[in-house]
Amino acid sequence: PENWDIKYKVNGQWIYETTGPIVELSEERNNTYRNLATELVFNDTVTEVGYMSFQHWKTLISVDLGQSVTKLGAYSFEMCKNLPKLIIPNNLQAIGNTALGGCEKISLLDIGTGLELIEQWALVNLYSLNTLIFRGPVAPTVKGYAFGNGGSGGTNPLNIYVPDNLFDDYSASLWNLTFGTERFKPLSIYIP
Repeated sequence: PENWDIKYKVNGQWIYETTGPIVELSEERNNTYRNLATELVFNDTVTEVGYMSFQHWKTLISVDLGQSVTKLGAYSFEMCKNLPKLIIPNNLQAIGNTALGGCEKISLLDIGTGLELIEQWALVNLYSLNTLIFRGPVAPTVKGYAFGNGGSGGTNPLNIYVPDNLFDDYSASLWNLTFGTERFKPLSIYIP
């Protein structure tokens, strides 16, 4: 169709949906496709992924947030247990409370330049997170225990890439990642 806001792949077929700029929780969508959809794509008409909208979509292996999403709402992708990576677009400004909590297979989280806020528990229990990339010219505000209780929430990235000249700003902002400065690396040396 010409007009769509999100599409998701189920058994090799795309299902298109018109949601408007904010994708809200839909019990019908969740009950029907939660355990079937493997790919999810947001059109650039979407600006916000709402509260719990894709919570427990356990079969997702790919999410394309497009370029216009500015906010991941609370619990929006919580417990998407098979998602291996997530690229956050430059327009995204906020990651809500527990938005990616329990996405235990994410090994790469690449955060664009616009992020301003990470809410509490937003990135807790990312057990497989190996590479965490921040590209923003300003370190985000981090609320509560965004990565878990002093790192005990299972989010323990081995490599944290930050803009070269902002090591001190990012290490102060990411106070919840108390793993030592040896894990912080200059973004300029990151090779995908």
